[in-house]
Amino acid sequence: MIHKTLLGLPAVAVVFAASLWLIVGQPLNAADTAPPTIVAQPVIDLTGTWDGQWSSRSTGHKGPMTATFCRLDNGQYSVTFTGKFCALIPFRYRAVLVAQQNPDGSVRLHGSKNLGLLFGTFRFQGTVTGNQFHANYSSKSDTGTFRMTRSGGR
Repeated sequence: MIHKTLLGLPAVAVVFAASLWLIVGQPLNAADTAPPTIVAQPVIDLTGTWDGQWSSRSTGHKGPMTATFCRLDNGQYSVTFTGKFCALIPFRYRAVLVAQQNPDGSVRLHGSKNLGLLFGTFRFQGTVTGNQFHANYSSKSDTGTFRMTRSGGR
């Protein structure tokens, strides 16, 4: 069997390389195969204490609530929510909320927190505009809102 060569290489290899060049346009290198770098968008600093009220659409219950924002990496905040249910029963839980700045300067927040079998997973979606934080929440048996204002200290 006679194999033809071209430039010292088997003809099949040369044809394959030429075809690959036409399809890809150029040979791949490490930079072409590296995963893209994801850069978190800068977000207005929400760190500090926010005071206001939660209100249930499902039951009509409402009460005072405070949210303390602590900035984490990549546009995330650890937020500790404290408040009262039925004006007597205190609650406290922490959730990680992801923040993304909108073109208009407002900040969109979202996240969730599993509060166990009794309450289920609470999901949060909200917006901070200036010193106002408004959010909707939902869980397996409740939906409602948070309305808060940044405390004077921050």
